[in-house]
Amino acid sequence: MSQRALSKRQAEALEFIESFIISNGYSPAIRDIGAHFKYQSSSTAFKIVEALVLKGYITKGEFGARTIRLTKKVAAHKAQDTTPRTDSELEECIKGLTQAIQKALLYVNRNSDKWMPDVAEKVLRDALKGVPVNVD
Repeated sequence: MSQRALSKRQAEALEFIESFIISNGYSPAIRDIGAHFKYQSSSTAFKIVEALVLKGYITKGEFGARTIRLTKKVAAHKAQDTTPRTDSELEECIKGLTQAIQKALLYVNRNSDKWMPDVAEKVLRDALKGVPVNVD
């Protein structure tokens, strides 16, 4: 299994495969992938799928259509993909985290008599929804 990073085309195909499975409840056929990206030949989509298999992001049955399955490595790739790459993305993360902490502190101040750690965790998780966070 190769540990190299995904190319832009491979990452796009992986994202399409994941969203297709979520939307339809079954995996796309090679032709679906090729049609989505408007490839002239389905062999281009086939080569991308094979590269994703070799890199461990998906598995594919030997026989039959629609046998593509995502692996756990997809979740790791997505977590890695949310890491801030620019100063503005980092500033946005810091802003979201600051707002989450302020919201939690406000809750604590208003409800100090019934403070519970699980409530604090919920408040922080709710406040951080949509904020890209990667904790190693």
